[in-house]
Amino acid sequence: RRQRQMCIRDRDKAESYLDNNKWQQHYPLAFSIVMAKAQASYLTHDNELSNQIFTTEQQHITDVLDKTRLTKIHLLSLIAQNNMVDAFALGIETLQQLNVTLPGVENIGEQYLQLEKYYQDRDISSLISLPEIADTAPLLAVEILSCIQTAAYLIDPREYMKVTYTALEITLEHGLSNDSGKIFITHALLLCGAFSRFKQGLE
Repeated sequence: RRQRQMCIRDRDKAESYLDNNKWQQHYPLAFSIVMAKAQASYLTHDNELSNQIFTTEQQHITDVLDKTRLTKIHLLSLIAQNNMVDAFALGIETLQQLNVTLPGVENIGEQYLQLEKYYQDRDISSLISLPEIADTAPLLAVEILSCIQTAAYLIDPREYMKVTYTALEITLEHGLSNDSGKIFITHALLLCGAFSRFKQGLE
């Protein structure tokens, strides 16, 4: 904790050397400093600072992918604060900026099972051989979906299913990521618990 607090102080000092137009003249450096401070504030459970950094700095970040990276850290902080409603709402808003839309609640059960079209003609174990996600946008979308999964579950089981559906669809279309194991396990749990497809879930 002490090292992380020192990290924040060091980044504050580095930031003080930049002029008032840091975002216009030194965007990459300004962004890296803000990200480091956000990560350190989350890891030290400094919720007040974490909220302040996001509120103050996100408006200056012009790149959608960079804004998503900062938002991901803030989502983790909100969840750590047990602020599930705000975390879920922010996650959905961020996904929309990445052009990712969750399916509707109506008939989500029927729509969910349509995911089988991606693997019904292949051995389920072969999914581990999918390539890694190459594009940054879908990778960040999966990370945001993974962040808000718990919030979705606590808000409404149907929202949980929507989040899992979208994360799995992106994975099956674009490839694997660090969150793929969690996504596949959640899919297996839903197949067993929601649809009584125990054989598929076990596979």
